[in-house]
Amino acid sequence: MRRRLKACLLLAVLMCAPHAQAGRAKWITQPQEALQQAVALFQAKNYAQAIPLLRIAQGDSELRNEVTLLLGICLYRTGELSRAETLLRESEQSPDKETKEAAQLFLGLLYDELGATDKAQDQLGKTTSSQAFGSSAQRLLLQRRPHRLLFSLLVAPELDGNVRLTDTATWRNAPTDAADADILFLASLGVRPFRFGLSAGNVVSYRQQIQLRDYSLLLNSTWLGYSYAGARNRVRVHTAFDFALLGGSKLFMDFDGRLYDRLSLWSQLGVAASYGFRYRKYASTDYQSLSGQTHVGQVDLSWGVTPEPLLLSVSYQLVREQLEAPLAPLTVSEDYRAWAHGPSLRARIKLHHRVEWSLAAQYLRRVFDYVPGPELPTELGQARKDHFLSVDTSLAIRFGGHFESFVGGSLVSNQSSYVDYSYLKPSAYLGIAVYFGVL
Repeated sequence: MRRRLKACLLLAVLMCAPHAQAGRAKWITQPQEALQQAVALFQAKNYAQAIPLLRIAQGDSELRNEVTLLLGICLYRTGELSRAETLLRESEQSPDKETKEAAQLFLGLLYDELGATDKAQDQLGKTTSSQAFGSSAQRLLLQRRPHRLLFSLLVAPELDGNVRLTDTATWRNAPTDAADADILFLASLGVRPFRFGLSAGNVVSYRQQIQLRDYSLLLNSTWLGYSYAGARNRVRVHTAFDFALLGGSKLFMDFDGRLYDRLSLWSQLGVAASYGFRYRKYASTDYQSLSGQTHVGQVDLSWGVTPEPLLLSVSYQLVREQLEAPLAPLTVSEDYRAWAHGPSLRARIKLHHRVEWSLAAQYLRRVFDYVPGPELPTELGQARKDHFLSVDTSLAIRFGGHFESFVGGSLVSNQSSYVDYSYLKPSAYLGIAVYFGVL
């Protein structure tokens, strides 16, 4: 029986996906008989019907090590990943070498299924020297290794309903004066030179306005990051240096960094915290008071991790915009230092293995430091307060392996106690992207 079990384990390693189920199991109460029928069902890839029989066979202490492993594999094959992980981790402690190695290999597959790619690589790497499973582990490791070079290209025609961020009253009287079509071009290169999660890259985007060409924007971002996707923890550290041109003239340079950590609480439920910092310097004196630091702290509660069909995250942000005090020729009324806070929502649903719908929404209540004095008699003693809301939704369709088309729209609204700063900005877009990796 033990030799037959080992043959089953080797066969299981070669199975890439569950197949159609065979006949039903008979009701059995004896562990030995239950195991014999469970092994037959296992070999026929009828994992769901093998599970109750394997639970019966677990009652025999002499068979427990091998049966626990087979049960863990069956639970993995039927998608019960949390329960499967518990049994596979138990089997990983087995004194039997082949049981231990098989458990390590299937833990690697399980973590990969959960999106814990770095943990999966670690587990598969432990099995590469195994005589029984080494070749399979090496093949799986190679299949799941992230590409060393990643490229993406995107082209998207867009319609922007308020390019200039014209105040609401003026925009409503003549909305076409502020609206324009544009074409967005984006290209990116990512490099991951090592097996662990250190990577770097560059993204350049150019938005060509059709009529309002003074608002054509070129943005270049060079970034460096580290990520670790474990079974319980997801850690990301990201830094970037950005450079922007507006209408052919230098707009700003900035540096930003972000630290993110997500901890799994139960099943797909997790809690995360992040901190972001940005320092931006504008080139023109017209934007001088927008230069300075921005600090963002965020906590979120989320359900699902890649590649789950449903990802849902509810967050709350606290933002400090520690910008520069205005200098002449700007006036004290152009002091934009402020505190802001508010919730955000992100959702992603796989409607089909090639179709994905996503939604992102954010609300911020922003209160500015500046309190007008005699220089603004109509606003005397009343600090500016804004209600900022943004909603973006899109539908993406992946086809041909490396290609994706998408369509979507967004609405940005800022309602301010200073009417000149209230605006609406609707937009729509349609595009195609290509992604490919090498090495």
